[in-house]
Amino acid sequence: MNHTSRFSPRSFLPLVFLAAALLAPAATGFETLGMSWPTGRINYKVNPNFPDLGLSGTPLQQVDLITCSADSWREQTELDLRFVYLGRTEAIGFDDRDGVNTVSWADEDVGDALAITIVTGIRDRIIGFDMVFFSSTNGRPNQWNGPRDPSGNAMDLRGIATHEFGHVLGLDHS
Repeated sequence: MNHTSRFSPRSFLPLVFLAAALLAPAATGFETLGMSWPTGRINYKVNPNFPDLGLSGTPLQQVDLITCSADSWREQTELDLRFVYLGRTEAIGFDDRDGVNTVSWADEDVGDALAITIVTGIRDRIIGFDMVFFSSTNGRPNQWNGPRDPSGNAMDLRGIATHEFGHVLGLDHS
């Protein structure tokens, strides 16, 4: 008895993909820190102290780029959430006791980070943050590019600030 089989690996492959898609866990686009703000208003101040080497822009341009980065998150959610710029500060670095949510630049190298945002909280509630951009990473100087499109090895101040404001909201790396 000679039977011709209708089974072929090519006909079986779409079924494998369909089964995998149906059985796979739902993918999430982000991880959270497990904390959130108690209100939809997040106040902050900026120390526009990036050195102006022709790339990072004037202090006014630096403030504009950072506030635009914060404001971009409002456009991405239906939540009643907004970052509120309260002006300039002279504060630099991380100080969770000063009561000021600060964005600043530091003449430091902390390894492989371009910037770090430290979020402080009590249990599951965020109560403050400080965001610091660094002058170098792994011993290599960071050229912060502000008002123009980044070129070459320049770091996009607005793009990286937008990423860091995501951490302020309680988002972690995925």
